[in-house]
Amino acid sequence: MTSAPQSRAAALISHLQSLAEREDRGALAALRRGLGKEPGTVPEMYRHVEPYLVGAHKTQADAGYLVASLFGLHSVPWNKPADAPWNTGFGWTLSRIRQRQHGGEDEGVARRFAAVLNAGRDALPVHLRQLMSLLHSRDESGSVDWERLFRDVVDWERVDRRVQRSWAEAFWRGGGQTSAAEADTSEPDEGTSTDEDS
Repeated sequence: MTSAPQSRAAALISHLQSLAEREDRGALAALRRGLGKEPGTVPEMYRHVEPYLVGAHKTQADAGYLVASLFGLHSVPWNKPADAPWNTGFGWTLSRIRQRQHGGEDEGVARRFAAVLNAGRDALPVHLRQLMSLLHSRDESGSVDWERLFRDVVDWERVDRRVQRSWAEAFWRGGGQTSAAEADTSEPDEGTSTDEDS
C-alpha cells in the first residue's frame, strides 16, 4: 500500500511534468515566482500545488512548494536513463556535471554540493536553487528524479542523515550502485520526521 507522502509526491510530480509536456509557459513562470520565497506565500502557485497537498503536514507542504518552484526553473521531466544506477537521487544528477569538459573535477560544483550537504532545512531552498541553476546552465536536458527529490526534502533532517549520505555516495562515486546499507534511502519515513505536524 502506498503511503500518503508517496501518493502526494507522485501526484504533484505528475502534474508538474504534464505542465512541461504541454509547454504551459504561464504555469511554469508561476512556479518560478516561488524561487527564493517562503513556501506557500506565492498565490500564483496555489492552483498547481495545493490540490496535491491535502492533509499534508508542514514539512511535506514546504517540500511541495520548494520542488514545484525548482521544477519551474528546470522543467525537465524525469526520464530515467537506461544506464542509471539504483540511486538516482540529486547527488547522482549533479555527478553528471561534476567533471569539467576537459577533465578534472569542477571545484565550484563540488564546493556548492558540499555546502548543501551541510545545510539545515532553513537554508536548503537557497542551496538547491543555486545547484538547480547550475545544472540548468550546464545540462539543460539533465533529468531530475523529482519524486525522489520531494521525498528527500521531506526527510532532510533525519537524525541518521541518510539523505545526505545517499547524495554524497552517488555524487562522489559518479552514481554507482548504492550499497545494501543505504538501500532504504529512497523510502520516505514520515514517522521519523523531526518536524511537528501542523
